[in-house]
Amino acid sequence: MKNNYIIVIGGGIAGTAAAYTLSQKGYPVTIIEKNDRLGGRVHSIITDDATFEMGAGFLTDIYTNIFVFLKKNGLDTYLQTRKSRSAVVKDGLLFPLLAKSTLLGSSLVSHKAKLQFISEFAKTVAAWNKLDSKNWWKAYPFDKQSVIQALTKGNDSELVDYLIQPALDGYCYWSAEHTSEAMLLLILKAAFTRQHTFILKCGLQHIPETAANGSEVLLSHEVTQVQKISEKEYEVTVKNNRGTKKLRASGIVCSTTATGIPKVIKGLNDKQKAFFSSIHYSSTAIVAKIYNPKITPPNYAIAYPRKESKTIGAITIVSDIANNKKKNITLVKLFASGAKGKQLCKESDNSIDSALSKAASISNSIFKGSTDPTSRYIQRWEEAIPEFNVGHFQRLKAFMDGEIETDKIVFAGDYIGGSFIEGAFTSGVEAATRLERQMS
Repeated sequence: MKNNYIIVIGGGIAGTAAAYTLSQKGYPVTIIEKNDRLGGRVHSIITDDATFEMGAGFLTDIYTNIFVFLKKNGLDTYLQTRKSRSAVVKDGLLFPLLAKSTLLGSSLVSHKAKLQFISEFAKTVAAWNKLDSKNWWKAYPFDKQSVIQALTKGNDSELVDYLIQPALDGYCYWSAEHTSEAMLLLILKAAFTRQHTFILKCGLQHIPETAANGSEVLLSHEVTQVQKISEKEYEVTVKNNRGTKKLRASGIVCSTTATGIPKVIKGLNDKQKAFFSSIHYSSTAIVAKIYNPKITPPNYAIAYPRKESKTIGAITIVSDIANNKKKNITLVKLFASGAKGKQLCKESDNSIDSALSKAASISNSIFKGSTDPTSRYIQRWEEAIPEFNVGHFQRLKAFMDGEIETDKIVFAGDYIGGSFIEGAFTSGVEAATRLERQMS
């Protein structure tokens, strides 16, 4: 057992991945998490009827580091392929999106818009080797303009309005105005590289819970201050409902959201303050309802253009056998758009449900003859996913060049590694590796 004692602030995917990496190498680690559960923006709900996700929702076969972890820890046996139809709403009607190999056969957008899409994909192909799913920062040469600037020619915004923006909003609650073209190129490469999408039948929250097994875990504890007290030690002030205490650590992994870092780490330099203050998050609210329908609908993922609705970003409909295997169930989830998410997060459960359900009337054309839901769940994500806006890839380049981290405090999170589970997990592993180098 090594003498250097590590504190990880934040028990999400990035924090627990860092803790797992360090504890596997023999370091004593304590994870401090302000919520009463691990996972951060991974939140699995398990009932007699269903296991479903109210945060990050899926894995793909390009998530190599996650899949290595799953296999090593026996979680790969819970992987289940999830297939669904995809569609976009236009003029109040559903327009199916075909398989990626025949995407251009869709009648969703005009021939002119399809040619524009081909041109953007050609940029992706030309940049292919610099679009690294494990090192998003390498896309910084393409971080020069926003998606809307890259794809809107004059007043012609059809491609953005009905294909690109619905995808950005449906998955990340982003706007085309505040998303870098570098991010779009990474998404396009990922979309054309992945073969399968998976769920984890036991719940994605098992990933951080398993990763934390080798560490001490303090739930419902909030770090209020980190202060350097010597060349070899930090003092970490922690509070819970019983009071405040001070802990000592030889090194720190800070895996909170970027906005939380200046609040707890004292003595940040100007470059660090500028880096963290530049990061912004999209917001959403989610309504999940479980049904026992008379007619089982197909699985569907439906994206909403903002020209159709500024309230709802996406709907998913998934039919499955209940966990108790006694009946068929259908889970319907409604996601607020990024344009409306922040406002809805401040409203009551019933107001969120009412607003999203009213906007989601198109689902009635698929979900026919349904009964009332048997249960309902509401989730608010005021800081859902970090925005990869113009300039962020340049800032990540500076981060990777060592311009942000100092001493034995390292940072991890999806704002560094990428806005999906793989990016958060990888950033945690890499942060742990950097900290270990500082310790030696």
